[in-house]
Amino acid sequence: MRITGGKKARHRLSSFPKDIIRPTQDKVREAVFNTLGNGVEGTDFLDLFAGTGSVGIEALSRGAERVVFIEKNRNAVSVIKKNLQIAGLDGFARIIQKDFREALKMLVAENISFHIIYCDPPYASDYSIKCLSEVNSGQLLLPNGTMILEIFKKRSFPEKEGKLHLMRERLYGETRILYYKNISD
Repeated sequence: MRITGGKKARHRLSSFPKDIIRPTQDKVREAVFNTLGNGVEGTDFLDLFAGTGSVGIEALSRGAERVVFIEKNRNAVSVIKKNLQIAGLDGFARIIQKDFREALKMLVAENISFHIIYCDPPYASDYSIKCLSEVNSGQLLLPNGTMILEIFKKRSFPEKEGKLHLMRERLYGETRILYYKNISD
């Protein structure tokens, strides 16, 4: 696993055996960030279900100003810390080791919002639809912000969830990427 672009491109990152955590594949990460283009520069980015931290670290490498990583698994948090150190990006990150619902409530209470939210929960869970609902009901995503869901290819999702509108959808092998835009009234 490596950083695919930006100022830290080609840095190799630590990972887990695939049966413990399913990291976002390099080709999927590269495609997502190529789709976002320069839209990552200067942003506040949330990496939800961060796993190894590869998505958030990719965002930092490509110019995100700050990344918040949410990951419940203690061993995964250790890997995120190690990967941030490997890339020399640990000064631009905050790691929250909590269940995603608890962490999102905490961020709302702190009045923190993001330009981009990346959500990559376990494929077999229903967490992705819960995250879409939580983000829609709160103030976590700034107006015109983007929420990206990484899901199993056979799952279907609504075209609209409140103020979140599905703008783009891409398929990469077993992975489906959904791009929602916060279109506030």
